[in-house]
Amino acid sequence: TALKERKIFSIRYGKINTKYDNAYKPKIINIGSWEEIVNGDDIVLLAVGSMVDTAKEVSDLFKNNDNINIGVINCRFIKPLDKTMLNKIIKKYKFIFTIEEGSISGGFGSSILEYLSKNKININTTLSGIDDNFVEHGTRNELLDIVGLSKDKLYKKIKDIYEK
Repeated sequence: TALKERKIFSIRYGKINTKYDNAYKPKIINIGSWEEIVNGDDIVLLAVGSMVDTAKEVSDLFKNNDNINIGVINCRFIKPLDKTMLNKIIKKYKFIFTIEEGSISGGFGSSILEYLSKNKININTTLSGIDDNFVEHGTRNELLDIVGLSKDKLYKKIKDIYEK
């Protein structure tokens, strides 16, 4: 998509290993479009980058443990926001959780809150990411757990908020 559009793009390479498949054929996607990975009922996870797989795992945990269908959206473009899909999400779901392996302050979740505020939309929205403070050293999995971005910590956080 970036090569075909001949515009300036920022491509972020993740911190995780990516599987490479020689048979993979790239496809053109609409700039700014998000992708629905899992269709849900009351709760949706808006995930960015490496957190998309984690969001899918959290959705699977809810399905298997609690028989709750949680939607998962791959927010593959942070800017521009997919406002068409975001408006559909707002109409369909009661709870929005953003998940990003980046700073909460000024991050993707903040842009969602800004959109909701500008449009005077009131919906339960919770941001998950990295707080603006020092994080210890450790493996990636240890650090994700410390900052609350492991699948188990996210599952507990979402369950606690949903059950209130």
